[in-house]
Amino acid sequence: MKKKIEKWINFIGKKNLIAISALVLVVIVVGVVFAVKNNRNNNEEQALQEESVGLQVQENADDVEGDSIDFSEFLSEDEKEEDKKEDKKEDTKKDETSDNNSGLSVNDNAEDSKGNTIDFNEEPKKEDNPILDVELEGKSEKGYTIKEDSDFSHIKDDTVKAVIKDIKEGKKPVVSDNKVQQKLEDKEPASKVLNIEPKAGQKKENGYYIVDLTVEGLSKNYKKVVVLHYSEARSLWEVIEPTKVDGDIITVKFKDLSPVIIYGEPIEEDKKNDTPGTDEGSGDNDGTQGGTQGGTQGGTQGGTQGGTQGGTQGGTQGGTQGGTQGGTQGGTQGGTQDGSGNSGITDEGFGPLF
Repeated sequence: MKKKIEKWINFIGKKNLIAISALVLVVIVVGVVFAVKNNRNNNEEQALQEESVGLQVQENADDVEGDSIDFSEFLSEDEKEEDKKEDKKEDTKKDETSDNNSGLSVNDNAEDSKGNTIDFNEEPKKEDNPILDVELEGKSEKGYTIKEDSDFSHIKDDTVKAVIKDIKEGKKPVVSDNKVQQKLEDKEPASKVLNIEPKAGQKKENGYYIVDLTVEGLSKNYKKVVVLHYSEARSLWEVIEPTKVDGDIITVKFKDLSPVIIYGEPIEEDKKNDTPGTDEGSGDNDGTQGGTQGGTQGGTQGGTQGGTQGGTQGGTQGGTQGGTQGGTQGGTQGGTQDGSGNSGITDEGFGPLF
């Protein structure tokens, strides 16, 4: 056997034997390195698995009976105190982050769709009262012209122009006459600034231009209507009360014609659907209604409190005195003497309200 080995060594040669030995050594070294690296990877993988198991234990911190497990029981007092400090720091960081995000949200959205800055501390703006359309009514169409938002360039007084500008911008007018200012208290503009002028040949009636105007929606939105007027001829502001208000139509008498604005006291939203009462009444109507309602309701509703007397006296006296003495006495006396069936409550110009 020994001879055979020697024979092979001689055949391969000493140089080749050294090369083979070096190759074997390299293979051994590579194998060792690979084994070490593989072992390290296994250790790291095992550590990750243990960490995952630990997290899972924390998330599912219940024992087999479903009772919560308090892991702090296994900590020392110093460790518990340290945990509390860490928890407090984390809560503080969360609060600061939340506040910063909230502030950014407000700042980022601090403009409306038109690019105007929004003041979040500002109280909600009250909705403006409506500005109504105004047109000439009836025969006034033939004798007058009307324009809205005229520039009034022919007026030379800068103070007057400033007042007109304020009114156009929705501001309260400030004029030198305190009486005019007081008459506009609690009132708002119901129209734009109007430029009403007489046509050529239009004459005054008893020293006045008498103008009928239709103000769409006036009776629904405003009460106690007045007209603010600037007289160029007399160089003064004045408040004129219409001679007649019939629903949305008003009649106004002017000594001269210049800038005109209609003002009124706004009707509260919850009262806009109320039916307005009638302020005037005729004798014939009051007599008929006072007699009819006084007699009928006196007899019907008077009942035990004097139905017969209420029917007879209410019908006769209400009809007679209502027709003779006018709406107020007819309505009042017809309602009072109808046997007290309606408590005597009346509206001006009419019989009992019911």
